[in-house]
Amino acid sequence: MGSVTESHYNQQQHRARENPGNGAARSVPRNRGRFRVQDIIKACRSYRRFDESDRIDRKLLTAWVDAARLVASSGNAQPLRYAIVSDERACERVFSCCAWAKALPDWPGPVPGERPSAYVVVCRDNDRTLADTFTAWDEGIAAQTIMLQAVEAGFGGCIIRVASKRGAWPKRWASTRTAFQPDLVLALGKPVEDVRIVTFRQAAPPSIGATRRACTTCPNAR
Repeated sequence: MGSVTESHYNQQQHRARENPGNGAARSVPRNRGRFRVQDIIKACRSYRRFDESDRIDRKLLTAWVDAARLVASSGNAQPLRYAIVSDERACERVFSCCAWAKALPDWPGPVPGERPSAYVVVCRDNDRTLADTFTAWDEGIAAQTIMLQAVEAGFGGCIIRVASKRGAWPKRWASTRTAFQPDLVLALGKPVEDVRIVTFRQAAPPSIGATRRACTTCPNAR
């Protein structure tokens, strides 16, 4: 189990937030990339089938997690820890722990060759979770931050909740100091699904429009 956020960094991060004039970044750089943020958000759909042979470099996964640890945290508790999984055998183990589609309970998930090539497991450190903070909010913010970066890099994925299968997680993910509780799995890879946003007009009332997201290959895509 690898923890990207260390206590030394937590202290520096806290001081930077409390004292923004002490050398921390004083201005937000303008977005000069190829894509607008809105375009990346539109492209960030739930993908559940991938080209499993197209592996994601571990350094890239680490960079995504490194950015996620900089986002907002309720009460600045920073209780999240991340396990980066890119080894093929480890990916098989994580796959067996995931429930893939709540609306399709009989679907076992993608077949071999179409499974994710990497995972990021978002865990909470119960020793750092505060009673008056909202860890689930932290997890959502961090998860979406990672997913948006994956889309920008030409990949995609799906956010999976794993509460029903926690008992199957490797015992080595619990240390003598504390237990890391896996809450979310980010399944990542090169999508082979065509997921599109389709805009349509409702018949009544005629002045009201609606937007629906549709997937041509997976009926449960959001």
